[in-house]
Amino acid sequence: MQDGKNTSETGLTWPWVVGFAALAVLHRLVPYLFSLGTEAQFAWNFVPVGALGLFAGARWRSGLAYLTPLAVMVVSDLLLWPFLAAKGFPAFGWSRPFIYGSFTIYAVIVRLIRDRSPWLIAPAAFLGALQFFLITNFASWAGQDGVNYAQNLTGLIQCYVAGLPFFGPTLGGDLAFSGLFFGLYALGHLVFQRQKESQPA
Repeated sequence: MQDGKNTSETGLTWPWVVGFAALAVLHRLVPYLFSLGTEAQFAWNFVPVGALGLFAGARWRSGLAYLTPLAVMVVSDLLLWPFLAAKGFPAFGWSRPFIYGSFTIYAVIVRLIRDRSPWLIAPAAFLGALQFFLITNFASWAGQDGVNYAQNLTGLIQCYVAGLPFFGPTLGGDLAFSGLFFGLYALGHLVFQRQKESQPA
């Protein structure tokens, strides 16, 4: 791919990433704005942040790809601070760096996939959800983040088993929002190209 084309497509990507990032921040606020409880656990992990990491990693070649999901998490956590404080929870607990790091890994995963075929979005989303599950639950076990698990292999397995109900919503969110983000971008890019070709020389 030529540098000129890369530069052009990078410029076109900016508004998409910003729009998707704003959606991700808003989406994280929704369960708190509507006071959803534990009975709506599907909504808590069905978020666009991982998909945003995949999209930014695929469309941007600079370090901004890694900073995008990180920025979304920091901004949304700051906005969630009052809601969490009212419930007696800290906005930035011991496990936050692991959660932040896990979301940046999404961009790493998609960059390791040389082929940009749309068919590889689903495997990339699965790998992203899997690493997020493994890393964040390990952090929860190691830091005793709200639950006391034995600090041995049995305790670690118990922690992973307890986290299994959240893996489905995480994967579902990654798949759904990846399809949405990449699909909207492809559609918008196609419309832009057709409009450009239809303009007189």
